[in-house]
Amino acid sequence: MPVRTLHVLVAVVVLLSARVGYCGGALAGTSPLGETEKIRFAWMQWQHFGRAGVSDEELFGNLENVGTTVFVDKARIGDQARARLARAHGIRYFGGKAWVDLYKHEREPLGRLAVNKEGLTCPQKWAAAKARCENPHGKFGSGFPAQTPCPLDERFLADRLFTPILDRAQHQWLEGMHIDFEAYGVYGFDSCGDKLCYCDECFGEYLRHRKFNDSVRRDQRYAWLKGRGLLDRYLERLHERLASILQRQVQRIRAVKPGFIFSAYPGFMPGDWRSAWRLQATARGLTAPHAPYVVVDVHYWQDNSRPWWETPHHAYTKLGLKHIMGSMGIVLFAEQAAAVVSPAQAMYEYAMASDGYWGWFETDFDLDDWRTFATVNQRLRQVENKLGDFLLRGRQVPPQVTLIEQTGSPLLDRSLVARRFEQGDRTLIAINNGNADYPVSVSLRIGGDSGQHWSLRDPIHDLYYTRSDGTARWTSDALREGVGLALEGRGERFLLLEPMDVAIETDRTQSIRSFNVTAHRSRPEASQPLPDRHPDPPADGRKIVFTPTTDGGYKGNNLSLVTRLAITGVDAAKPANLLKLQGYCREPVFSADGRRVAASVWVNGRGQIYLLDAATEAHRNISHNRFCDRSPSFSPDGERLAFVSDRDGQWDIYTMAADGSDVRRLTDSPAADRNPVVSPDGSLIVFISDRGGDFDVYVMGADGGGQRAVLSFPGNEYDATWSADSQFIAFSKQHERTRRFVVCRPDGRDAQIIRRRLHNIRSIRFSPDGQHLAAAIGKFHEPGNGVVLISRDLEAVDAGWKAPQKGVQFLFNRMPRMVRDNHYYAQGSGRPRAVDVTFTAVDFSPDGQHLLFCSDHGDDGIYRLYTIPVTGGEPVVIPGSESMQPVSADWSR
Repeated sequence: MPVRTLHVLVAVVVLLSARVGYCGGALAGTSPLGETEKIRFAWMQWQHFGRAGVSDEELFGNLENVGTTVFVDKARIGDQARARLARAHGIRYFGGKAWVDLYKHEREPLGRLAVNKEGLTCPQKWAAAKARCENPHGKFGSGFPAQTPCPLDERFLADRLFTPILDRAQHQWLEGMHIDFEAYGVYGFDSCGDKLCYCDECFGEYLRHRKFNDSVRRDQRYAWLKGRGLLDRYLERLHERLASILQRQVQRIRAVKPGFIFSAYPGFMPGDWRSAWRLQATARGLTAPHAPYVVVDVHYWQDNSRPWWETPHHAYTKLGLKHIMGSMGIVLFAEQAAAVVSPAQAMYEYAMASDGYWGWFETDFDLDDWRTFATVNQRLRQVENKLGDFLLRGRQVPPQVTLIEQTGSPLLDRSLVARRFEQGDRTLIAINNGNADYPVSVSLRIGGDSGQHWSLRDPIHDLYYTRSDGTARWTSDALREGVGLALEGRGERFLLLEPMDVAIETDRTQSIRSFNVTAHRSRPEASQPLPDRHPDPPADGRKIVFTPTTDGGYKGNNLSLVTRLAITGVDAAKPANLLKLQGYCREPVFSADGRRVAASVWVNGRGQIYLLDAATEAHRNISHNRFCDRSPSFSPDGERLAFVSDRDGQWDIYTMAADGSDVRRLTDSPAADRNPVVSPDGSLIVFISDRGGDFDVYVMGADGGGQRAVLSFPGNEYDATWSADSQFIAFSKQHERTRRFVVCRPDGRDAQIIRRRLHNIRSIRFSPDGQHLAAAIGKFHEPGNGVVLISRDLEAVDAGWKAPQKGVQFLFNRMPRMVRDNHYYAQGSGRPRAVDVTFTAVDFSPDGQHLLFCSDHGDDGIYRLYTIPVTGGEPVVIPGSESMQPVSADWSR
């Protein structure tokens, strides 16, 4: 065939493929982004491929082979030749530009310069730092101070960003633009948060808008706003103005190319003006229903206990944005692989928890890299083909399911997530176990219309779930009773729920049974009546109750695991057993007088609240039902307990008398209400609930009245606890890839957000005097996992990535046990992986001078209880506290 004829045929095939939306199996730019397949966002330094001898034709062929949907041409507004190649391979072509590249090479002022909260422009800050012989944050490699423009300078935006985009978009070959807001070279100045901008125009407009007549010097403007409680309002006003500017500019582009898409890095927490008002304004100004803005979200440096869905995805979705998670190559192929899973597994999870994944690489790919992307694409293709109607085009709704992890472990409970998608009268439920170390058995209770019959199917493997009698027809009552599932660490399961009018005949090769088994364990009976607690002598205030698990062995009739509810003192030779069983004891808590202990005892996948006498070891099941009761919390007088139960179909909060009588239901929402804690004065109960989409902290009266959210943040909030005087609540909130402490009053007033880069906060406790917080924290990088003490008089400002952590004291911390140096994991398998160190069960001693914690940091990897002075020092092990699993503990007051 003549070459000219071949070229014509290829051109015709490409043109026809583009018209129908497909080319070579990859989606071209005719369908809405992210609505027919997950976004595979290739954002890399592509010049490395050319230097390695890989042609652009070969590069785009490889990208098509691994399913890439968006190609970002780094540091270029666009290249027509590459755009044509991308289109020929069914890939959307985006230009790419780092924000600082728009001005970093200029030596002359570019219009209006930005002014930071110190009242300085970037050249002024550079000069001041140079005069002090300090590292000037405003210095680029050229040696000249950066002429950082005011972020609201519309002329600069029009001339440097939007006009070049318009020039290329009107020729129809540029389909989108990606903006990298990372402040290369000016990290200490060009912030997307409250560091900018306080120039005369920005600040003067706000004064006029609020009708203030004040005259404030530039170096006093930030303090003036903060001192009057106006800082957030000021930043919100900047947000509104920038969004309007961007909307005007983007109209020029969409007038000639209506579907033009913008994306930007990094992500942000919606509503958090101090961290990222510019990013939020950019998203709001550049998004449109037919061309949604894509948030390219940071997701670095995780560990094996941090669930990958801890993102503000729900909040982004409510704003009409697309959201993709990802990471840079050194993290995916080296550091994260060592800590958790392979890069292929990580990217698959990113895509399944959001609208897709992105990757940033600074080198050309070898075979392992391409294999990783191909593996991800194959897994996503399977899910997209089987479940695309739900995951991509369906309607995500509140789960309205109850997940019961069969051991009752709080550590595993937080690692489980259920999501629900609807398409007509069909429902897809996605279940995930985010913990890499522990497999789980789960009972899934599903709400439904009474009288309806349903089929329940694994749509990926085309297998029906059958009930214990072998039938594939599920009644609403049977669904509410529970479907048993077994998941490995990092496991997932999809269940398709469909109405069934006629029974389906299935044989055993087409079905699997619901995992409902009995392990032949019986609950411990009441040993004897509990003595009247009033005549008892006062209990020792330095008693510790905890839940060790030990190996029973597999020889003869020995038990495989034995869990105890043990009580000890810091000076005791060995603990005394309050309870010992083949099952699990969880969440023990002392009554205020230290004489009694309440705990949830799990046998055959159901928790029951037990009341135990701390002195006599007498115990009684005060729940005494066939449902699951957990998370007990005493009232101050010890007469009542708040707890969580699934007895009415979902996790709700109840109270009952200490003898199990007079049960009262306090909450009734179609969501999960969990972790109630009664205030020390008995007037309020704090709890968490996902009734708003994410887990938020709520309070209510002791009778269930006045239920309200304390403070609502994007993402999940956990571990709410009371100060001893009942005046304050502390909990952790999500902030991008980290968590932060929040302290506030029960009505949300006087909120203090301790802005330190801490990860995986668990087990928060107030000191007895209320002036300090302690918690277990986790971080794969420095300072590692450990126990942290925080002073509450700490100034609530971000200290920066490597700034001294004033007011934050790491009493004890350990890095993961590295089998190899990070970069030896670069083959992309994540094996052999590092062994992480876990910390739990943090509590203060009654006098506030010591901390209790549980850890497996020893060379043998056994969990033990330790105490450590709050002033620092070496931890001291509590004799006889060995455990195979992390323990729950409480130190009596």
